[in-house]
Amino acid sequence: MKNNIDKQMLEKQKNRPKEKADVVFNKLLALQKKPKNPFDEARTFTIPSMRETKPGPDYA
Repeated sequence: MKNNIDKQMLEKQKNRPKEKADVVFNKLLALQKKPKNPFDEARTFTIPSMRETKPGPDYA
Protein backbone atom coordinates (compact mmCIF):
# COMPACT_ATOMS: atom_id res chain seq x y z
CA MET A 1 0.00 0.00 0.00
CA LYS A 2 2.79 2.42 0.90
CA ASN A 3 4.49 1.70 -2.41
CA ASN A 4 1.29 2.57 -4.28
CA ILE A 5 1.00 5.90 -2.45
CA ASP A 6 4.64 6.67 -3.23
CA LYS A 7 4.01 6.03 -6.93
CA GLN A 8 1.00 8.34 -6.92
CA MET A 9 2.98 11.09 -5.21
CA LEU A 10 5.83 10.64 -7.66
CA GLU A 11 3.46 10.95 -10.63
CA LYS A 12 1.95 14.14 -9.19
CA GLN A 13 5.41 15.61 -8.71
CA LYS A 14 6.39 14.75 -12.29
CA ASN A 15 3.32 16.43 -13.76
CA ARG A 16 3.41 19.50 -11.54
CA PRO A 17 6.09 21.51 -13.40
CA LYS A 18 4.44 20.73 -16.73
CA GLU A 19 1.06 21.93 -15.48
CA LYS A 20 2.60 25.13 -14.11
CA ALA A 21 4.43 25.73 -17.40
CA ASP A 22 1.17 25.28 -19.30
CA VAL A 23 -0.59 27.82 -17.08
CA VAL A 24 2.18 30.39 -17.53
CA PHE A 25 2.32 29.80 -21.28
CA ASN A 26 -1.44 30.26 -21.62
CA LYS A 27 -1.34 33.52 -19.64
CA LEU A 28 1.43 34.90 -21.83
CA LEU A 29 -0.41 33.81 -24.95
CA ALA A 30 -3.57 35.55 -23.75
CA LEU A 31 -1.61 38.76 -23.15
CA GLN A 32 -0.23 38.64 -26.69
CA LYS A 33 -3.67 38.17 -28.22
CA LYS A 34 -5.21 40.89 -26.04
CA PRO A 35 -6.31 43.90 -28.13
CA LYS A 36 -4.30 47.06 -27.55
CA ASN A 37 -5.96 49.50 -25.18
CA PRO A 38 -5.36 53.12 -26.31
CA PHE A 39 -5.80 54.33 -22.74
CA ASP A 40 -2.77 52.32 -21.54
CA GLU A 41 -0.45 54.63 -23.47
CA ALA A 42 -2.21 57.74 -22.13
CA ARG A 43 -1.89 56.47 -18.56
CA THR A 44 1.87 56.00 -18.86
CA PHE A 45 2.50 59.49 -20.27
CA THR A 46 3.40 62.06 -17.62
CA ILE A 47 3.66 65.80 -18.10
CA PRO A 48 7.02 67.16 -16.91
CA SER A 49 6.76 69.39 -13.87
CA MET A 50 7.78 73.06 -13.90
CA ARG A 51 11.00 72.22 -12.04
CA GLU A 52 12.06 69.80 -14.76
CA THR A 53 11.35 72.12 -17.69
CA LYS A 54 13.93 74.69 -18.67
CA PRO A 55 12.69 78.19 -19.39
CA GLY A 56 12.74 79.29 -23.02
CA PRO A 57 14.35 82.44 -24.43
CA ASP A 58 11.19 84.48 -23.74
CA TYR A 59 11.46 83.77 -20.02
CA ALA A 60 12.95 86.75 -18.14
